[in-house]
Order: sequence, then C-alpha cells, then structure tokens
Amino acid sequence: MQIILLENIRNLGNIGEIVKVKRGFARNSLS
Repeated sequence: MQIILLENIRNLGNIGEIVKVKRGFARNSLS
C-alpha cells in the first residue's frame, strides 16, 4: 500500500512523501 504522508513521521518520511507500507501498519500506527 502506498500512502502520502501528511506530517513528518520519524523513521518513515517527511510531509508530502509517498511511502510504501503494509496495510496493518497504516491502519494501526498512522491513524
């Protein structure tokens, strides 16, 4: 799953970057 970051997230990326994460990580850690 690819997501666009809306804020800076340590160890993942910065605002506006498109990153690839697993669905579970996106659902649990980023919501």
